[in-house]
Amino acid sequence: MKTFLRSFWPPLLLSSAALLLAVLAPEEKTLGDGIRVVYVHVALTWTGMLLLGGTALLGLAVVAVPRPAWAAFQRRLYGVALAFFALGYGMSMLASLVNWGGVPIREPRFITSMNVLVIGVIAWFLADLFENPRLAGLLRAAPVLFLVWSVQTSTVVLHPASAVNTAPPGIRYTFLGMFAIMLALAAWGLWPGARRAES
Repeated sequence: MKTFLRSFWPPLLLSSAALLLAVLAPEEKTLGDGIRVVYVHVALTWTGMLLLGGTALLGLAVVAVPRPAWAAFQRRLYGVALAFFALGYGMSMLASLVNWGGVPIREPRFITSMNVLVIGVIAWFLADLFENPRLAGLLRAAPVLFLVWSVQTSTVVLHPASAVNTAPPGIRYTFLGMFAIMLALAAWGLWPGARRAES
Protein backbone atom coordinates (compact mmCIF):
# COMPACT_ATOMS: atom_id res chain seq x y z
CA MET A 1 0.00 0.00 0.00
CA LYS A 2 2.84 2.38 0.87
CA THR A 3 4.50 1.69 -2.48
CA PHE A 4 1.24 2.38 -4.30
CA LEU A 5 0.71 5.67 -2.47
CA ARG A 6 4.32 6.70 -3.00
CA SER A 7 4.10 5.98 -6.74
CA PHE A 8 0.63 7.35 -7.40
CA TRP A 9 0.31 10.27 -4.96
CA PRO A 10 0.32 12.93 -7.73
CA PRO A 11 -2.76 11.60 -9.60
CA LEU A 12 -4.53 10.82 -6.30
CA LEU A 13 -3.88 14.35 -5.06
CA LEU A 14 -4.94 15.93 -8.36
CA SER A 15 -8.09 13.77 -8.59
CA SER A 16 -9.00 14.80 -5.04
CA ALA A 17 -8.46 18.45 -5.99
CA ALA A 18 -10.75 18.01 -9.02
CA LEU A 19 -13.44 16.40 -6.86
CA LEU A 20 -13.17 19.15 -4.24
CA LEU A 21 -13.34 21.85 -6.91
CA ALA A 22 -16.45 20.25 -8.44
CA VAL A 23 -18.14 20.10 -5.02
CA LEU A 24 -17.27 23.69 -4.06
CA ALA A 25 -17.84 25.17 -7.53
CA PRO A 26 -20.74 27.56 -8.16
CA GLU A 27 -23.98 26.27 -9.61
CA GLU A 28 -25.44 27.60 -12.85
CA LYS A 29 -28.87 29.25 -12.99
CA THR A 30 -30.19 26.92 -15.73
CA LEU A 31 -28.36 23.65 -15.03
CA GLY A 32 -28.20 24.13 -11.27
CA ASP A 33 -26.25 21.36 -9.57
CA GLY A 34 -25.93 19.54 -12.91
CA ILE A 35 -23.09 21.81 -13.99
CA ARG A 36 -20.70 19.96 -11.68
CA VAL A 37 -20.52 17.05 -14.14
CA VAL A 38 -20.11 19.53 -17.00
CA TYR A 39 -17.05 21.07 -15.32
CA VAL A 40 -15.30 17.70 -15.45
CA HIS A 41 -16.55 16.84 -18.95
CA VAL A 42 -15.32 20.11 -20.44
CA ALA A 43 -11.92 19.95 -18.72
CA LEU A 44 -11.32 16.38 -19.87
CA THR A 45 -12.43 17.17 -23.43
CA TRP A 46 -10.31 20.33 -23.64
CA THR A 47 -7.29 18.40 -22.38
CA GLY A 48 -7.85 15.60 -24.87
CA MET A 49 -8.25 18.04 -27.75
CA LEU A 50 -5.17 20.04 -26.76
CA LEU A 51 -3.04 16.90 -26.50
CA LEU A 52 -4.40 15.58 -29.79
CA GLY A 53 -3.38 18.90 -31.34
CA GLY A 54 0.10 18.49 -29.89
CA THR A 55 0.18 14.94 -31.25
CA ALA A 56 -0.70 16.20 -34.73
CA LEU A 57 2.00 18.89 -34.68
CA LEU A 58 4.58 16.39 -33.44
CA GLY A 59 3.38 13.93 -36.09
CA LEU A 60 4.06 16.47 -38.81
CA ALA A 61 7.52 17.03 -37.31
CA VAL A 62 8.12 13.26 -37.40
CA VAL A 63 7.00 13.18 -41.03
CA ALA A 64 9.60 15.86 -41.82
CA VAL A 65 12.37 14.50 -39.56
CA PRO A 66 11.71 10.90 -38.38
CA ARG A 67 13.70 10.96 -35.14
CA PRO A 68 13.06 7.87 -32.95
CA ALA A 69 12.76 9.94 -29.75
CA TRP A 70 10.12 12.19 -31.31
CA ALA A 71 8.19 9.19 -32.65
CA ALA A 72 8.30 7.45 -29.24
CA PHE A 73 7.07 10.56 -27.42
CA GLN A 74 4.35 11.11 -30.01
CA ARG A 75 3.08 7.57 -29.42
CA ARG A 76 2.89 8.17 -25.66
CA LEU A 77 1.30 11.59 -26.10
CA TYR A 78 -1.24 10.07 -28.48
CA GLY A 79 -2.22 7.43 -25.93
CA VAL A 80 -2.71 9.98 -23.15
CA ALA A 81 -4.63 12.28 -25.51
CA LEU A 82 -7.01 9.52 -26.58
CA ALA A 83 -7.53 8.47 -22.96
CA PHE A 84 -8.52 12.00 -21.88
CA PHE A 85 -10.70 12.52 -24.94
CA ALA A 86 -12.45 9.19 -24.28
CA LEU A 87 -13.01 10.10 -20.62
CA GLY A 88 -14.42 13.45 -21.73
CA TYR A 89 -16.75 11.66 -24.13
CA GLY A 90 -17.90 9.35 -21.35
CA MET A 91 -18.49 12.31 -19.05
CA SER A 92 -20.48 14.01 -21.83
CA MET A 93 -22.91 11.08 -21.74
CA LEU A 94 -23.23 11.40 -17.97
CA ALA A 95 -23.68 15.18 -18.28
CA SER A 96 -26.39 14.61 -20.88
CA LEU A 97 -28.21 12.16 -18.63
CA VAL A 98 -28.00 14.49 -15.65
CA ASN A 99 -28.99 17.69 -17.46
CA TRP A 100 -31.10 16.56 -20.43
CA GLY A 101 -32.50 13.28 -19.17
CA GLY A 102 -30.93 11.19 -21.92
CA VAL A 103 -28.02 10.79 -24.32
CA PRO A 104 -28.62 12.69 -27.60
CA ILE A 105 -27.05 10.19 -29.98
CA ARG A 106 -28.06 12.30 -33.00
CA GLU A 107 -26.47 15.49 -31.67
CA PRO A 108 -23.78 16.52 -34.23
CA ARG A 109 -21.12 17.22 -31.59
CA PHE A 110 -21.83 13.86 -29.95
CA ILE A 111 -21.45 12.07 -33.29
CA THR A 112 -18.28 14.03 -34.09
CA SER A 113 -16.66 13.03 -30.81
CA MET A 114 -17.57 9.40 -31.35
CA ASN A 115 -16.08 9.50 -34.87
CA VAL A 116 -12.87 11.08 -33.55
CA LEU A 117 -12.53 8.25 -31.04
CA VAL A 118 -13.18 5.57 -33.65
CA ILE A 119 -10.67 7.11 -36.06
CA GLY A 120 -8.23 7.56 -33.18
CA VAL A 121 -8.36 3.89 -32.17
CA ILE A 122 -8.06 2.71 -35.77
CA ALA A 123 -5.11 5.05 -36.33
CA TRP A 124 -3.50 3.72 -33.13
CA PHE A 125 -3.53 0.13 -34.38
CA LEU A 126 -2.50 1.06 -37.92
CA ALA A 127 0.38 3.22 -36.70
CA ASP A 128 1.68 0.34 -34.57
CA LEU A 129 1.23 -2.08 -37.45
CA PHE A 130 3.62 -0.25 -39.76
CA GLU A 131 7.28 0.27 -38.91
CA ASN A 132 7.58 3.45 -40.96
CA PRO A 133 7.79 6.36 -38.44
CA ARG A 134 6.68 8.92 -41.04
CA LEU A 135 3.50 6.98 -41.79
CA ALA A 136 2.86 6.41 -38.07
CA GLY A 137 3.32 10.13 -37.38
CA LEU A 138 0.84 11.01 -40.11
CA LEU A 139 -1.70 8.42 -38.93
CA ARG A 140 -1.61 9.78 -35.38
CA ALA A 141 -2.40 13.23 -36.76
CA ALA A 142 -5.55 11.92 -38.49
CA PRO A 143 -8.01 12.36 -35.57
CA VAL A 144 -7.13 16.05 -35.22
CA LEU A 145 -7.42 16.71 -38.93
CA PHE A 146 -10.85 15.07 -38.87
CA LEU A 147 -11.82 16.97 -35.69
CA VAL A 148 -10.89 20.36 -37.16
CA TRP A 149 -12.78 19.62 -40.36
CA SER A 150 -15.90 18.21 -38.66
CA VAL A 151 -16.23 20.97 -36.03
CA GLN A 152 -16.15 23.53 -38.81
CA THR A 153 -18.82 21.72 -40.81
CA SER A 154 -21.11 20.39 -38.06
CA THR A 155 -24.05 22.29 -36.58
CA VAL A 156 -25.00 22.69 -32.93
CA VAL A 157 -28.43 21.47 -31.80
CA LEU A 158 -28.46 20.88 -28.03
CA HIS A 159 -24.77 21.36 -27.29
CA PRO A 160 -23.93 25.02 -26.48
CA ALA A 161 -21.48 26.64 -28.87
CA SER A 162 -19.30 28.53 -26.37
CA ALA A 163 -21.09 28.66 -23.04
CA VAL A 164 -17.87 29.10 -21.05
CA ASN A 165 -17.06 32.43 -22.72
CA THR A 166 -20.42 33.94 -21.73
CA ALA A 167 -20.59 32.43 -18.22
CA PRO A 168 -20.16 34.48 -15.01
CA PRO A 169 -16.56 34.85 -13.75
CA GLY A 170 -16.91 32.24 -10.97
CA ILE A 171 -18.02 29.59 -13.44
CA ARG A 172 -15.35 30.56 -15.98
CA TYR A 173 -12.61 30.36 -13.36
CA THR A 174 -13.90 26.96 -12.23
CA PHE A 175 -13.69 25.65 -15.79
CA LEU A 176 -10.15 26.99 -16.10
CA GLY A 177 -9.15 25.57 -12.71
CA MET A 178 -10.52 22.15 -13.62
CA PHE A 179 -8.73 22.35 -16.97
CA ALA A 180 -5.44 23.13 -15.18
CA ILE A 181 -5.91 20.09 -12.94
CA MET A 182 -6.57 17.82 -15.93
CA LEU A 183 -3.51 19.20 -17.71
CA ALA A 184 -1.44 18.40 -14.63
CA LEU A 185 -2.85 14.85 -14.62
CA ALA A 186 -1.95 14.50 -18.29
CA ALA A 187 1.56 15.80 -17.59
CA TRP A 188 1.96 13.12 -14.91
CA GLY A 189 0.87 10.52 -17.45
CA LEU A 190 3.60 11.72 -19.80
CA TRP A 191 6.25 12.06 -17.11
CA PRO A 192 8.95 9.34 -16.95
CA GLY A 193 8.05 8.74 -13.30
CA ALA A 194 4.60 7.61 -14.36
CA ARG A 195 6.19 4.96 -16.57
CA ARG A 196 8.20 3.71 -13.62
CA ALA A 197 5.05 3.59 -11.50
CA GLU A 198 3.29 1.49 -14.13
CA SER A 199 6.09 -1.09 -14.25
